[in-house]
Amino acid sequence: YVQDKWQVSPKLTIDLGLRHDYYPPATPRQRGGFANYDWNTNTIIVAGYGNNPMNLGRKTYYTGFAPRVGLAYRLDTKTVLRGGFGLSWIPFPDNTYAYNFPVKQINSYPFTNTYGQSQSPTGGFLSMSTGFPAPTPAVIPDNGIINAGIPGLLSQTVNYIPLDYHEGYIQTWNIALQRQLPRNFTIEAAYVANHTVRAPVNYNLNASFLFNSGSNGKPFFLKYNKNTDANYRYAGYSNNYNSLQVKADRRFSGGFLLTTAYTWGHALGYSAEDGGLWNYLQPRRSYARLDFERRHTFVQSYVYELPFGKGKKYLTGGVGRWVLGGWQLNGVLSLMTGRPIPFGTNVSANTPGSSLTPDQRGPISITHDVAGTIGTATWFDTTGCVPVVTASCFLQQPLDADGKTPHFGNLGRNNFSGPGLGNVDFSIFRKFEVTERIKVEFRAESTNVTNSPAFGNPNTTLGDANFGKLTGTLAGLITNQGVGGTGPRAINLGLKVTF
Repeated sequence: YVQDKWQVSPKLTIDLGLRHDYYPPATPRQRGGFANYDWNTNTIIVAGYGNNPMNLGRKTYYTGFAPRVGLAYRLDTKTVLRGGFGLSWIPFPDNTYAYNFPVKQINSYPFTNTYGQSQSPTGGFLSMSTGFPAPTPAVIPDNGIINAGIPGLLSQTVNYIPLDYHEGYIQTWNIALQRQLPRNFTIEAAYVANHTVRAPVNYNLNASFLFNSGSNGKPFFLKYNKNTDANYRYAGYSNNYNSLQVKADRRFSGGFLLTTAYTWGHALGYSAEDGGLWNYLQPRRSYARLDFERRHTFVQSYVYELPFGKGKKYLTGGVGRWVLGGWQLNGVLSLMTGRPIPFGTNVSANTPGSSLTPDQRGPISITHDVAGTIGTATWFDTTGCVPVVTASCFLQQPLDADGKTPHFGNLGRNNFSGPGLGNVDFSIFRKFEVTERIKVEFRAESTNVTNSPAFGNPNTTLGDANFGKLTGTLAGLITNQGVGGTGPRAINLGLKVTF
């Protein structure tokens, strides 16, 4: 990469950069370490055998240039306008690569009956003293091409790595206005966004593409009698994120620091990261809010050194200094709106890869009631609409006489939000000066100090006995939601000695 800073004028500074990323196709340590599925011929191509290259024949791209540009412009002595743009390439998402048979093989030793001993393939009984026999490796043809339709392989899920797979990239940009305010305060408002091109989505090539068809709608079932998934890793889909971010800071002064931040964000895409599509028959319905989105987020944190003791404003000596001196309070308050959830139904669409949703007939009333594991309350009204409709807001079309369901339903993916999240972390410190050289610091820290539950999403499967009920919590997953807590209240005590 190369970068440079250009001072255009006393008011304008521009940062420029260019990075180049190179992602050559992976190669196994030895031949046979990769095995790619060829869905055109229903065969498995083993790397390093016959004319099969070690890198599976994947195309190499050398055009991974990633520019960067940023600017800062002083409108006056207290106001700065900033902006930037950057492009970043996405490496192959994970380690789920071309690990089909025979890279992964199964040697099983079944019981002769429910309570009998296991037997080897030759019929001998196995015991702790004899141990398991040596595994029987698969026989790989000299040309490295295995028929995936043979018994035992036809029922296995397979992965296809496209030979023209081209890494996706993320375009990120922002523009921000920052203003210095009196009394050590600053405020900043920013528009922050990104756009992902060719976001990797695990695409099932053997999903059904015919409504209410069952397995007969699967293309490989008709062609090869294959009824299991064939994962295309990965198909490229776009997604985007746009946000307004506002932050007010009070710089540390007089023993007090305060940061307050608010984000309004909206993320749209076809699939959760590396996940599959929600609806294959109507793929456009999969484009919706992404699973991680919390539309509104408010976070406020502070550090406050009490104004007592040595070097402070009050009680600089005597008993008051020893009792109240050296204390520091710290806290973080986090408030977030709920995550998106999809509605479903316990009626099967009989269309593998796509699911039915109910019909929504009016606005949904949120009650915020929590059922728990044995209660009957529902988090939203399951019996009527707003303002007043005698029938339920949710309707699943009845089955026709021939057993077919009329349509998928008008409720889409993730167009409804679950419970919000609130969390308070608090800590208190005190510093002691034993001597001029020996100092002691006591710390008491608590995450989720109010012991407030972080509720999970309610049951949204129409027809389920728990439909509408909120029965559980995130329980230990709060950290993954961007909050410092780890579930129920936790208190840590510590003592640090420096000398």
